[in-house]
Amino acid sequence: MSNKPRQRPLSFIAPIKGGMDEDSVQKNYKELSALIADVSPAGLNDVGTVHFGNFLFLEPATGSDGTQYYKKFALFTFYDGSFERYVKDFAAKVGDTFNALLQHLDDVPKDLRDVKKQPEKFSKYVQAHDQPVAKWYTAYPDKIVKEITNPVQGVVADFEEAVL
Repeated sequence: MSNKPRQRPLSFIAPIKGGMDEDSVQKNYKELSALIADVSPAGLNDVGTVHFGNFLFLEPATGSDGTQYYKKFALFTFYDGSFERYVKDFAAKVGDTFNALLQHLDDVPKDLRDVKKQPEKFSKYVQAHDQPVAKWYTAYPDKIVKEITNPVQGVVADFEEAVL
């Protein structure tokens, strides 16, 4: 077993659109919240390399009317393989979700309109907002998602090779 885990972290953090306009940030926060509530695990499963994913909001604020909201959106995941491949697969499988989410985030390139058709541009945007992880832990550093979700598959393949 290698000391280097086969999984990689992604800590994407981006400001919610609106800048200094409190009402605009609140509106975009509410719309992001509704979009996230509708995210299906099936799409993330289809990517095939996602160990887990957390959508969350950071930097709580209180509006002048007393309304609670957040100023930043975050997605924390662990995935298998290269960053480029992961983002490309993510764009292909759940691109429509991210097209909707990106409409409510700041710093999105104006010409990034469809992450499925522009995975390289999407990758650059995600990478620009990926925060370094100081330290992390994995209980299964030598496993990829497919070995965890279907561990028998490897055993069957080994058995078939032995029989042949």
